[in-house]
Amino acid sequence: MHPPGPAPREGERRIAPAGATLVVGLGRPSGGDDAVGLLVASRLQEQGIPALRVTDAASLIELLLVAERAIVLDAVVGGGPPGSIVTLTGDEVAGRGSAVPVSSHALSVAGAVAIARTLGGAAEVHVIGVSIPPPSGSVEMSAEVRAAVEPAAERARELFSQG
Repeated sequence: MHPPGPAPREGERRIAPAGATLVVGLGRPSGGDDAVGLLVASRLQEQGIPALRVTDAASLIELLLVAERAIVLDAVVGGGPPGSIVTLTGDEVAGRGSAVPVSSHALSVAGAVAIARTLGGAAEVHVIGVSIPPPSGSVEMSAEVRAAVEPAAERARELFSQG
């Protein structure tokens, strides 16, 4: 079992019950391949796993501050061929800074995790990334990335069940 995260501060509430796992999909709804984290979260929701969908890593900071354990779903650039699945711990993500693979958002997931940890956030974080090519501005998701939605959801289900 992982150590408990910080108690909620006065006026705060936990997004998930104490000891529960928070699942968050990150992406841009009309961002082509960058929307893959949102699609994985939707797939998990369809399967009865509570998953939130957010469109920027800044929102992730707030969520990580009130979670003990989190699984973040996102597109990553530089994680292998498009559609490859990468799984990283919070320590691996926070230690990468701006190294690849990184989020395609202005504030990276690595930055959000590092900030949340500095502020006493989630004790345990896992990032499940689907590798995408550098963003091109297309609103269409590539076949390789779309095909990775179910394998990424399966990996998330595995991690969720371990919580």
